[in-house]
Formats: sequence, structure tokens, C-alpha cells
Amino acid sequence: MTMMNSVKRAGFRALYGYLDKDPDANIPRLMDWVDRFAGDGPNSFPTQRAAFRKIIENPDNNWYRLIRSMWTDIDGEVRKTFFENFMLNGNLIGWTIQEEARTRYGCNIPWAILLDPTSACNLHCTGCWAAEYGNKLNLTFDEIDSIIATVDMRSTKGLRDSAMLEVLYSCGLRVSELTSLRLSDLFFGEGYIRVIGKGDKQRLVPISNTARDKIQRYLEERRSARSGEETVFLNNRGGQLTRVMVFTILKRAVERAGIDKHISPHTFR
Repeated sequence: MTMMNSVKRAGFRALYGYLDKDPDANIPRLMDWVDRFAGDGPNSFPTQRAAFRKIIENPDNNWYRLIRSMWTDIDGEVRKTFFENFMLNGNLIGWTIQEEARTRYGCNIPWAILLDPTSACNLHCTGCWAAEYGNKLNLTFDEIDSIIATVDMRSTKGLRDSAMLEVLYSCGLRVSELTSLRLSDLFFGEGYIRVIGKGDKQRLVPISNTARDKIQRYLEERRSARSGEETVFLNNRGGQLTRVMVFTILKRAVERAGIDKHISPHTFR
């Protein structure tokens, strides 16, 4: 940890202790401090600060009530950890690191990653209901392996299908992300691929050795690419695959594996 980050961490903890004593009185005062500290530079978040200021100036605002519920409905240690992770680590310390990574890798770096609270889980944490969800649609590792293993890799089509299924699973891609994957998005030397997601947001996704090797083998064998075609996975005419084709390829592999579950590409990822 750098000296500057140590100072930020100590200052944040002092400010949090001040805020925790009397939130109603001290939230506006802290906002005054933030405005002075942020300045007027390009990274001072003027729009966000103005929106937050508007909220805290109206105690009857639903958003203010939500903020206030942090002190009425949430355990003190949980609240403290939340503020430290999101405000300190995610912003005061993390923002500079994120900006440097955005410039270095030429892609968007998310401020936070949200996990779906409705996803099935077997940890049975106190207060969480995720462990109560059914698991009929879940796939075991053996089932996933058996689905991929049903693909006959003695043809270019088979090499393509096997590589596609491997990437869907190991990289967790959406169908649209898979079908739009380009040759220029493959960074095998660095061990990742670049994915263009919703809203044209870019992210870097680690790729397994198995998926990498299958893609390379497929690219070496394919012969149907049109001149200038950069899409990785092509149909038999040398064009881009459709979503329906990906669904069909997976459905047939599941049937060959003898698995009696309704499985979609989303389930597979």
C-alpha cells in the first residue's frame, strides 16, 4: 500500500466515524467537504455530486430514506465494510487504478460487479435464500464434459462446434458475444479474449488452455471464410453464425449426451 493510499484510508475512517455519530446532521456537512475536495476538474464527478446533493436536501425523498436506512436497518459492521469497500476501495483508491487499466488495455473496467442474488447456491448463509432454489436446470461438471465430448471433431464443423461450446462454458459468454467474436479479439499470448457486451461495453475475459487450443485448431482447418471475414465462428457458407444456429448446436449435443434437461446457452454459461 502506498503512503497516499494509507493517508486516504486513515482519513476515510475518521470521516466515517464522524458520519456515524449523527448521519442526519453530518451527511450534508460531509457533502460540503466532498465538494471542496473534488474541485472542478474533469474527474470531479460534478453531475453525480449535484444529483446526490439534490437528494440529501430533501429528507422526504425516497432516495434519502434509502440512504438513511443504512443506519436503521443494517448492522453497524456490515455498513462500515460496505462504505469502506465501495467508497474507499472502489472510488478514492480504486478509481486511479481503473483509469490506468482502461488506458493500458483499451477497454472498459467496471466500477463494480453485481452478483445475481437469485442464483442457486449451496452455502446456506444466514439471511440468504439462494440455497432454497431448485437445481433441476443445473449442470454438473461431468454433464458439461459429456455434452462437449459428443461433438465429432473429425470435421471442420465439429471443430467449430466443440470450440464454441468450450468458449460458451469456460468464458461465460452470451450467445451474441460468441457469434460476434472477432479474430482481433483473441489475445492468446496474454491468456484472454476481448468481449463486446451490452451497450458496446468491452471486457477482458480469461480463456482456458483447452478453449484456446480448440479455437486455434478450428482456425487452422476452416476453409469457408469469405475474403476479409474476421468473425471467428462461421457458418457453412463462410458468414456469421446466428443465435438460432448456436441454440440448435447445443440442443443436439445435449440430446446426444442423453441429458434430460432443458438447457440453453445461458444455462451452459
